[in-house]
Amino acid sequence: MIIAAGIAVGVYRSDDMALAVVMTAAGAFSQVLSFFFFRNRAEERRMMLRVLADLRDDAEKSVRAARSLALIEQVQQPLLRDNLTAAVALELSGASADLKDIHDSMNLFSDGSAPDSPR
Repeated sequence: MIIAAGIAVGVYRSDDMALAVVMTAAGAFSQVLSFFFFRNRAEERRMMLRVLADLRDDAEKSVRAARSLALIEQVQQPLLRDNLTAAVALELSGASADLKDIHDSMNLFSDGSAPDSPR
C-alpha cells in the first residue's frame, strides 16, 4: 500500500523529496513487518521444539511401558503379576508406586475384608 502510494506520488508529482519520504516510509514499514514475522517465527520454532521434545519423551515412555508389560506377562504368579501391573499403572500416571502398599491393598481386597462403602 505504501509502495503503491509511492508510485502514485512519483507519477503525479515528480518532487524528489516526496519520493524519498515515500521510499523511506516503505523501507521502514517493511523492516517493522519483517521484525514481527521473524519474532513470531522464532517463538513458533521454540514451541515446535518443545512439542517435539514432549513427543519424544512420550514415545520413550510408551516403549518402556510396552516392554514392562511384556515382561510382566511372563510372570507366572498371579498376585505378583497383578502387583507389578498396578505398579506400572501408577508409575505411568505419575503417582508414586510403592509395591508394599500395592501388595497390602490387593491382599485387603482379595480377602474380602474391605471396609463397607458409605451409603
